[in-house]
Order: sequence, then C-alpha cells, then structure tokens
Amino acid sequence: METVSEQLIEHLKRIEPAKTVDYSLGRLLKNRAEGKLAAFQERVKYCQTRYHMSADEFYAQKIKDKSHTWAEEETYFDWVSAIQGAEEMEKEIAALEEILAHADG
Repeated sequence: METVSEQLIEHLKRIEPAKTVDYSLGRLLKNRAEGKLAAFQERVKYCQTRYHMSADEFYAQKIKDKSHTWAEEETYFDWVSAIQGAEEMEKEIAALEEILAHADG
C-alpha cells in the first residue's frame, strides 16, 4: 500500500482538522462525493425539466425507434451517465458515513 507524505498530511490537518488522519481524509472524501452527487443530481434535474419526462420516457420516445439525432443520443447518454454517477456517489457517501461512524474523529 502506498503511503501519504507528511507534507500532504499537514495540509489535510489544516483543511479538514480532526483527531485522526483517517477521519480527516474520510470527511474530505465524503465532502467531495457530496459535491459530485449534487452536480449529477443537477444534471438529471436539468434534463427532466428541459424535456418534461424521465430518462426512461426519453429513451422510449426519442431513442428506441433508432430515428433519433446524434444530439438526442448524446443527451440520453449524458442523462443516464448522470443518473448512474448519482447512484454511485450515494453508495460512496453511505460507505464513508459507515466508516466515519466507527472512526475516532
């Protein structure tokens, strides 16, 4: 396993102070995951508002029949990627919360 330099640990302690490096790093990762989750959720909401439908409905109406445009296909894949990214970040946040609940902060 790789080690973290003392210099980075000192920065971590100043940016995300806590009793242990693990807790500081866990909080920092959780905060980053929450930021990414918010960005993914914003993208999903934008698409739902713009097209007035869910990604599944968009697929059924625009993509399924294969007569869609490149822009529609790109929109669909961006939308689905945002949905999947949000799901992954929710899992990461839950896992980090579990770790932090058992860490000495």
